[in-house]
Amino acid sequence: GADREGKGKETSSARELHLINDDLEFNSGLQSWMKSNELLELGLDYRLVAVLGCQSSGKSTLLNIMFGTNFQTMDEELGRSQTTTGIWAGVSEFSKTLVMDVEGTDGRERGDDTNFERKTSLFSLAAAQMLLINIWMQDVGRRNAANMPLLRTVMELHLQLFLGSKKGKLKILFVIRDHIRTPLDRLAGTLRSDLEAIWEEVSKGGPYEGKSSGEFFDLDFVALPSKPHEPEAFQSAAEELRWRINDRTRPDSLWGADNFPDVPADGFQVFTQSIWETVRDNKDIDIPTQMEMLATCRCDEIADVQYAEFLAAVQPLRDHLAEASAPPAQFGGPVSDAFAAAVASFRDQSKRYNREIAERKLGVLEDKMIAAAENLYVKHLAAHRELALAAFRTSLDQVLPADPAPAPHFAADVARLRKEALGGFADQAEMALLRGNPGGWRYGKEQSRLEEEIALVEEEKRREHLARLQHAFREKVRNQLGKPLGRLLDDPRDDLWTKVGKLLREAETDTVAEFCGALLDGYACTEEEVASLEADLRAEVRNNLQTTVRAKGSMIMYQMEQTFDNAFRNNADGLPRHWTPADNVREIYKAGLECARKTLENLAIMRLDSSLASVSVLDDELDNHHEALVIDQNEAKQVWAKFKKGTQGALADAERAQDQASAKNGLPWLYIGLLVIFARDEIQFVMQNPVYILLLLVLAALVFVGYKFNLHVMILPVVNTVKEQATEQLADFFSKNRPKKQSSTPQ
Repeated sequence: GADREGKGKETSSARELHLINDDLEFNSGLQSWMKSNELLELGLDYRLVAVLGCQSSGKSTLLNIMFGTNFQTMDEELGRSQTTTGIWAGVSEFSKTLVMDVEGTDGRERGDDTNFERKTSLFSLAAAQMLLINIWMQDVGRRNAANMPLLRTVMELHLQLFLGSKKGKLKILFVIRDHIRTPLDRLAGTLRSDLEAIWEEVSKGGPYEGKSSGEFFDLDFVALPSKPHEPEAFQSAAEELRWRINDRTRPDSLWGADNFPDVPADGFQVFTQSIWETVRDNKDIDIPTQMEMLATCRCDEIADVQYAEFLAAVQPLRDHLAEASAPPAQFGGPVSDAFAAAVASFRDQSKRYNREIAERKLGVLEDKMIAAAENLYVKHLAAHRELALAAFRTSLDQVLPADPAPAPHFAADVARLRKEALGGFADQAEMALLRGNPGGWRYGKEQSRLEEEIALVEEEKRREHLARLQHAFREKVRNQLGKPLGRLLDDPRDDLWTKVGKLLREAETDTVAEFCGALLDGYACTEEEVASLEADLRAEVRNNLQTTVRAKGSMIMYQMEQTFDNAFRNNADGLPRHWTPADNVREIYKAGLECARKTLENLAIMRLDSSLASVSVLDDELDNHHEALVIDQNEAKQVWAKFKKGTQGALADAERAQDQASAKNGLPWLYIGLLVIFARDEIQFVMQNPVYILLLLVLAALVFVGYKFNLHVMILPVVNTVKEQATEQLADFFSKNRPKKQSSTPQ
């Protein structure tokens, strides 16, 4: 370590660390330093050696030789002074061993202040499994020079630690320096005798009264030649000692079965820092409490790391559930693997700590992981629930007929598909459970929700299909009633409503019974539901009939006119009536009105109820029969009044035609004779002109046809107009073309 001579120790190298400085401050970088030296993963497979002894007694030199460390050593040419301040930590180059180089005792820099010495000694005892006491041979048998006060402190403090239930004996290795002549056994005996004397003086109390020091301390002694005078022998003996300490597999290893650490390497900083703070603050060290505190702290740290790794392992599933439309193909296996890996890793890392605390913290970790996984499990179930519901809906659509026809196996198909959907969901839910189901997860709530949603879809599809069937039913009823009902209403007879009632009963009996039978057979409807639906359908049949009848209400006037014309204007053969003087026009007119009135009465009231057979829309009060009215009663009366007024013209025309027929049949022959006498010139002129003869023949033919078919009523006004115009034109023509008579003058 020549390159470090004379340098301060405020900084640390790669393999050495200033653990506790002069200001009693603990170096918080211990954990990272141990990590850089690959110590954290050692668990309990390491040892800690601390060296105690007088200042400038060669402790650092001895450690550097034995462990390959690089602690600063004293340069004798510069004088004898304090070299190591506080406590330095190093790593053995030859084994999994930590080394603490503790500030020497009995130095002039500290004087009579033994407070720091006591604190560092107690800290070393609490942390180390072996104490190296560096002592010069010539000081054996002395009190201060042989570190007897220091050894008394060591015994008292170690007993204090035992009272705090510290496990294992403390290994104390006396390294006797500059050994010459005196046998090592004699030197060891002297030291043992001195230690026993000190032990007797130590107040033990309690259960340790009367106990020997051998139950608490494992003593060993080695001797090294003088380094300045016998460098080769010293080097050889030091190397031999090196391997007896660094190689724990040697038969002559200095490590005993009780010399093992209580603190895993990864918890070393937490433990030693807590111990030092307790020592620094002059508090009593309670090793079990410190160990519990360490276990709590380290198990929390381990649990946090494992929880984070668990979350990272299941993050792909979380992302898939958040982004994809379908649930992941594998869920229970990956989550169980991540859970088991976290538990196994926690157990492995925490097995060196307090078992009760580790198990309790493992339970907390498991609860956290189960809670996080359960959140994913619920989302996974929700995705499978939606998938199962969509599959159920699709399958149900496939089994239902596309056309509006009854589905005879609807209920059976729904039951089968429901069972498949719920069974498939339950299978997926079981597969997604953690192995062993440590959280006691239940999927009954999600399954019940799926069942409710399936019931809603089932009801939706049932209503949708029934609506299609009802629509088809309406079309069938419309077709079944439409044309026959139209024919009956277009030609209303006295038995109109008897035939309409029969048509209605047939529709209700056949079509409704067929429809309701399909409901009972295929849709698993209850009798109450069918009865209610049957009542609705019968009402719908009647409504359809009433709608059709009321649609004809606007045609009542037209049908009355047709009925009146058939009775008044036409004869028994259906041909236009030719009125003769023998016809009783007014009686025939009254009969026609009566026929029209019957038509109005027949069509204005739906007489499906026998109680309405004899009521009159024109004469009776129908306040209690509004539903049976095709047209309002007031409207019916207005129609009747308007109709009668409209037929008065027909009566007048008929009477006029009758009068004309009477006049034509009673034309006097005198009028004909006078016409021949006074119109002989015109007749002679016409007879001499072929065109006029032809015109007269055509007119005569038209008159004959009109008379024969009783068309004179319609064409008489036209004929009169033509006759008048023709007469005027003929008169004008004759007046212009008549030959003038020659006047005779007397000669």
